[in-house]
Amino acid sequence: MTKTRMLRGAAVLAAGLLATCAFVGQVPVTPRGELSTRQAAGEYTGFVPDMQRRQLMNFVLVTTAGIPVLVALGC
Repeated sequence: MTKTRMLRGAAVLAAGLLATCAFVGQVPVTPRGELSTRQAAGEYTGFVPDMQRRQLMNFVLVTTAGIPVLVALGC
């Protein structure tokens, strides 16, 4: 191996190691009790979609699930 090739490989390795640390954020420090209560509660907001939205969501779900079935059946 030539020196240039070894230096290039070392540079790529160093760049890779730096890139793995680039997108890691710091973990926020919170008291234990607050963290466990927040995770267990799931922060329920009380939002329930009205009937019109529920029917629309059900229609979208049934049609998107039904299209592959119809294609598989050859309709």
